[in-house]
Amino acid sequence: MYARILLTVIGLATGAIHDTSVAQTRKGAPQELLGVFGSSRDQCLAFHRKIDDIHRLSKDFYSWCSGSGCEARVVSHRTTKRGYVLRFASPGNPEGWSVSFRRVRQGVYETRADDDPETETLSRCRDEDMIAGIGLDPAFPPGSSNAANAAFASFKAEIKSPAAIFSAHYALAVPRHCPDLLLRREAAEAIVEVGRQGWLRFIQEKRFDLPSGRTYEGEAEDFIARDRRQAEGAVEADAALIKDFCRHVVDVFGPQGRVIPGLMAP
Repeated sequence: MYARILLTVIGLATGAIHDTSVAQTRKGAPQELLGVFGSSRDQCLAFHRKIDDIHRLSKDFYSWCSGSGCEARVVSHRTTKRGYVLRFASPGNPEGWSVSFRRVRQGVYETRADDDPETETLSRCRDEDMIAGIGLDPAFPPGSSNAANAAFASFKAEIKSPAAIFSAHYALAVPRHCPDLLLRREAAEAIVEVGRQGWLRFIQEKRFDLPSGRTYEGEAEDFIARDRRQAEGAVEADAALIKDFCRHVVDVFGPQGRVIPGLMAP
């Protein structure tokens, strides 16, 4: 009898020690949660080029948009049976708040802040999401609308991009990194020109207010120039991070390309 009681006490004590270790608070975020997350695959599209609408979690820092009000310090975490509870603090909320991360499956978590009844599911962004973003502006994922894109009614069968000007500019910048690919430059430049004219008509019809001395034509040219710079930066980022970048570009702009087919050939 005494032996059984002693074993029971030892078992309870061991269990108590185990539970305490599980609930132990540790500094910063756990290794498992480090990375970039989105609420959908579209949100993860070209995540390495996004500053908004994406969740980034490092050991000591958490951000979910580009504004200063979307940043927090990771104070600590504790492990639960199905995930983690993280403690955050920010200049706007120095007392801090907690968010639970319940593991749904590998790389997928259901999150909930303190006593908030609403939950959000976050999935880890993957290399495949970078590849899926080649040739696309993540600000206009598939299914979104772009005012300037109304100019491409005559290209509906060929262009599958929600921001065709960006995609054409992207294709024009690819040869710098993929000199062996053949680019139909005139076709890409024609898309840019249709977009410029479409944007010009749009701002004229909407009667955009312009600074003194500015013209609608000048605004349209500036729009095209900004878009070109953004696309060139996107190509630089993609080529630096995506393995076999040039091969994947053919899937986007090649004969059967998923964004603008026929702009390039291997």
